[in-house]
Amino acid sequence: MLRLEQTLEAEIGRRVEAHKAQQSTLEMQLQSSQDKLEASFLERYDHLHSTIDALGDRMATVEKDFTQSRERYIRDMEERSDQVTKEVANLGLDYEAEVQDRFAREAVLTDKICDIEVKTDDKIGRQTQMCTDKYNLLFEDFEASKRVREEAAKRFQACATAELGSVNEGLAREALTRQKSDDDIVTALNHYTKSLQDALQMVSQQRLTAASHLAGGPMPAGPDLP
Repeated sequence: MLRLEQTLEAEIGRRVEAHKAQQSTLEMQLQSSQDKLEASFLERYDHLHSTIDALGDRMATVEKDFTQSRERYIRDMEERSDQVTKEVANLGLDYEAEVQDRFAREAVLTDKICDIEVKTDDKIGRQTQMCTDKYNLLFEDFEASKRVREEAAKRFQACATAELGSVNEGLAREALTRQKSDDDIVTALNHYTKSLQDALQMVSQQRLTAASHLAGGPMPAGPDLP
């Protein structure tokens, strides 16, 4: 029992020493891991902090640029607004001047138109009177020409009637003369036809006589040819 107790105490002591050694080793490993973790965390923290600082700097730059751009835009808009206001004012002045100038030109044009209308009415009146005078003169000439033409027509009709009567008489005499000539021609043609028929008849009789003589009969004495 004493040896067992001594062995047990020795084992307990060894176990306590082993446990202490193991605990010391574990604490050392834990401390090393904690140091590594803290170093990695500090490194990442430093990187994150630098990133955040860079982002903050960029945000500050962007905000500064935005502020400058906004101020520049506002300044440009104000300048453009002032310029547009001036241009609108100048346009209004130019428009008023143009209106006044147009009124003046319209007044001058109205005066010219009135003057032209007066001159035109006067000219139309003179032209109308001239046309009326010319019409009256032409009408008088027409009436005179008409009377002359009527008298000439009457004289021409009388001469034509006389000449027509003379021509009709000549035609009647010519018709009688032509009818007499036609009768003479018809008589001559009838006489010529009769003579031709007699000659043909005589030639036929002579042929018959010659044919009978050739056959052996006496040749009768025929009449003398004309």
